[in-house]
Amino acid sequence: MLLIIISETVIANVENIESDLEYQSYIELVERTGRDQSINLIVSTQSEHMNKYGNTIDQYTSVTRIFGSNRGVIQLAEINVDKLFSDLINNKSSRWENINTKNEVTSLLKDDFLKEGGVIYKKQINALCTYPPTRAVIDSGIDYIFEYHDQENNYISEIIINKESCSKIAEQYSEYKLNVEESERLHIGNWIVSDEHEFVIYKTNGKTVHGHEFGFIKQKNSCGTDVLWLSWTTQSNDIQEFEGITPIFQIIASNETFNINPLYIATSNIITNLSSVSFTNFIASELLMEALISESSININISSPKEFHDEFDIKSDSFGLSNLIEAREVAYNLCSGMN
Repeated sequence: MLLIIISETVIANVENIESDLEYQSYIELVERTGRDQSINLIVSTQSEHMNKYGNTIDQYTSVTRIFGSNRGVIQLAEINVDKLFSDLINNKSSRWENINTKNEVTSLLKDDFLKEGGVIYKKQINALCTYPPTRAVIDSGIDYIFEYHDQENNYISEIIINKESCSKIAEQYSEYKLNVEESERLHIGNWIVSDEHEFVIYKTNGKTVHGHEFGFIKQKNSCGTDVLWLSWTTQSNDIQEFEGITPIFQIIASNETFNINPLYIATSNIITNLSSVSFTNFIASELLMEALISESSININISSPKEFHDEFDIKSDSFGLSNLIEAREVAYNLCSGMN
């Protein structure tokens, strides 16, 4: 995943996050444990995850140390400025045509990417403020500080995520919802229908893990076709090695089981040691769509190959299908220009 690309995966609805059961349990945990001990527990847990799954965030960035202080939880991260510089000067985009030295890359990181509103800043704040456990910790008064250095350990900048930072996310989300018609992103029950210009996607979230997504894409030149969309989270640091395969998933309805093999197209880092994996390019048959329409919910399992299956700690999830018919109709209308 390129450092300059942000995953738009949202783990929880920021408007209603305080009603999330996982959020509430972490609020209670911090209250029972106390601030200092909670910081120690977070550092210990994240350090264990780093030792088990590796310290790589993406192809440019790795975590070198996690520790606690009176400020909160601090992560030291190293950015491979040499590799980023090489990739930017080889990129054909006009946006990077004035990047000629590594010092200019460092300035770009400091004055743009890591600054409030920059791509790395938005990626970190959206990830932590929409993920119920970390949001609960932040709302309990424990800040997350990300301190960035280059390969020679020269300080670049830092990102501080606190309760005030997260409250801005909620404000922006509220403003965004007031402009639904402009953004052409619609809520149909538990489904979201979004016009992405070249295609329309309609999708819903998992009941076990909100960050899991199931839905369909309608290409603007083929609105009558439903192309499967799946997104799944994993803590594996090696998952990108499987990009390009077509693993088998099982869709389990009440009376039938469908084996599907969508293409693994992309991996997006959400937070340290948590990535979102995207699958598509599988055209849903009418038989599958008819079965889904007749169900109130389905289970989806990661089936094979085994080595891929084993990269996921949560291998199955259920998805509510109420309002599927309405969401599909709205998606078709948006796709065909009938809205």
